[in-house]
Amino acid sequence: MSTSDPGNPQIGPNPPPPQIPFWQDGPPPVDPTQVTPSVADVAILERTRTIHDDGSEVSTFDSETRPTDVEVSELIDQALGEVCGMVPSNVDPIWYPAIRRLVTLRSAALVEVSFYREQAMTPAAAHTAQFTAELQCLQKVMPGLTLPLVA
Repeated sequence: MSTSDPGNPQIGPNPPPPQIPFWQDGPPPVDPTQVTPSVADVAILERTRTIHDDGSEVSTFDSETRPTDVEVSELIDQALGEVCGMVPSNVDPIWYPAIRRLVTLRSAALVEVSFYREQAMTPAAAHTAQFTAELQCLQKVMPGLTLPLVA
């Protein structure tokens, strides 16, 4: 059965298949805005830290949580710098979700070691282990990715 029907202008020929991007001079530089997680993205991994002094749980960091949303934003910037230092400076945008996930995991680990150092071994270790595992997987498929000397 053909998808083209001359009597019906709403049905036309099959569209061409999507083109795989090709960059003559290599992929574009990483767009930091596309790989930076939101404060809410980090909060999803840190649900036990998004609690107000009165014990009420909120869905994200805000001015009443410890750390605050501003402090988490600063940690996200630190994590972004670390992760972007490990990935090639020019990357196919198809890798952006994986890079963003690494920044999110690193940010969550930084929340633990920065604000809950006395209790951070278990949560921070879990985030760091997941970060390292995902980074190692990405290294196998992304040319030019380097592993950190210290996780």
